[in-house]
Amino acid sequence: MQVIDKLAAVFRDIDGTVTKDGRMTFGDRFQYASDTAYIEALQPALKQHGVMILPDDHAITIDDIGESRNGAKQYRVTDIVRWKVYAEGCEGFLPACSVGQGVDSLDKAAAKAETQAHKYILRQLFCIEVVTEEKAREKQRKIAKLREKVTAAVDHHPTWKAARSAFCGQLKHNGLEYEAVAAWCEANNRLRPSQMDRETRKNLMDFIENKGGAARISEGK
Repeated sequence: MQVIDKLAAVFRDIDGTVTKDGRMTFGDRFQYASDTAYIEALQPALKQHGVMILPDDHAITIDDIGESRNGAKQYRVTDIVRWKVYAEGCEGFLPACSVGQGVDSLDKAAAKAETQAHKYILRQLFCIEVVTEEKAREKQRKIAKLREKVTAAVDHHPTWKAARSAFCGQLKHNGLEYEAVAAWCEANNRLRPSQMDRETRKNLMDFIENKGGAARISEGK
């Protein structure tokens, strides 16, 4: 398996959107998605698939652009960041690059530039769409309706009958009940184990037994 395969697995598991959870209340007022929104949207899938995105090199330029309205010195910091994307069990890395820019006093401008570069590498790698809260709610409503249709149409995957006893036995060995696992899957926009194909159930069990999934499901995370 290659790093790109792990990235594809993360892409399949995420919602693909982040909500504009921040608001600029002065100057050019606008809404934006914070770095926290990106992290919350991606971190569970990145952890599950063992993907790490590490900064490798920075090319930083600092421009003195004068003073703000209140007389404070203002700087524009541009941070070109080269990243290395690693994945557990994969050799080598995938190179990536993003640019961040911030305008403020020197210490704040640098932090803003680095934060923006981090947000944009996540957005580029996983094609993240930034949406308003209303659009996010509408998407969740559509997902819920689609899930209802899928549940009605595919109550059980053809492989489930033969796999049920062994799968539930493995769950009990890990201290879990089937309904708790099924509820966790639904809460995370996934099919219930009975609706999964053989390979997807295998990956779920690997997550439970080897990647901290049992504890996360027990804690409802």
